[in-house]
Amino acid sequence: MILLAILLIAAPRAKPEPPAPTPSPLPAIPSVSREEAARQAFSTASKLASTPASPDDILRAVEAARPACRGTPWESQLDEIKVKALKQKEDSTAEEDLSRILREIKDTIAQDSDYAHYESVMTKARQARGLAARVAPNTVPEIQRTVAAYSERYEKMAEPFYAGIVEEANGLTVERRYDDAIKKIETFPKPLRQSQAWKNLEGLKRQIELRRKDDPSRKKP
Repeated sequence: MILLAILLIAAPRAKPEPPAPTPSPLPAIPSVSREEAARQAFSTASKLASTPASPDDILRAVEAARPACRGTPWESQLDEIKVKALKQKEDSTAEEDLSRILREIKDTIAQDSDYAHYESVMTKARQARGLAARVAPNTVPEIQRTVAAYSERYEKMAEPFYAGIVEEANGLTVERRYDDAIKKIETFPKPLRQSQAWKNLEGLKRQIELRRKDDPSRKKP
């Protein structure tokens, strides 16, 4: 027993674990006010809008900033950026359409020796002038020159047909052969029926129809 007591006294005692250090509190992160968050979001979109960025990129930036700007004074300014970007996009599309239509007009004119596509060319020319007046006024004279030369050749091609038909139709009308006169007018080539010559023949046709209606010899007793 005495020996056991001596051994217990002589045995080394385990050292107690030192207490864990108390962690220092993290520095407080200042909260960003709603107005400041809106200002920062607007600033990002505004800076992008002041660069040569594409309208689509600007519109995406506007929509990304919208949640933070909603209900704040920055929202209306964000809408102004959107309106400008949409106009830029519309103008860019109009410029592309104008270039495409001008190419189509020139290509068609170069190949349209029989004027089968005259009506289509004139329709596209009206579209081109409308687009040019909006986004490229300097191209309006070019469009007018191109179409004017084409139209002038078209009218010259129609003149001989008109001269021959109107002479014969008038002669048939004098003979009271009204139906034959109208049939003669209808021989005018269809591809040339956008010309002034055809409009004049249509007027003559209406006159012949009136004379046929009022001719006493054709009225039933």
